[in-house]
Amino acid sequence: MATKALRRWTTDELETAIYSGSLDNIQRYEAERILSDREKVPERRLARRTYNAAAWALAFSMGILYRCPGHPLTFGDG
Repeated sequence: MATKALRRWTTDELETAIYSGSLDNIQRYEAERILSDREKVPERRLARRTYNAAAWALAFSMGILYRCPGHPLTFGDG
C-alpha cells in the first residue's frame, strides 16, 4: 500500500488500523505521522491568527496606516 493511499483514509480509519496491528512498520509509522500532522493544523491556524493580530496592533500603535497614501484608513494627507 502506498503512503498516498493512507492520506486518503479518515482519522478514525488510521487509528483503527494502527491499534489493530493491520499495518506493517513502515505503514504504521506513516499513519502516525499523518495523524500527527492533522493534529498540528489547528495550532498552526491559531498561531497565524495570533501573529496577524499582533502585527496589526503594532501597525496601528505605530501609526503606520497614517502614512499609507491611498489606503482607505489613512488619516490626513499621508
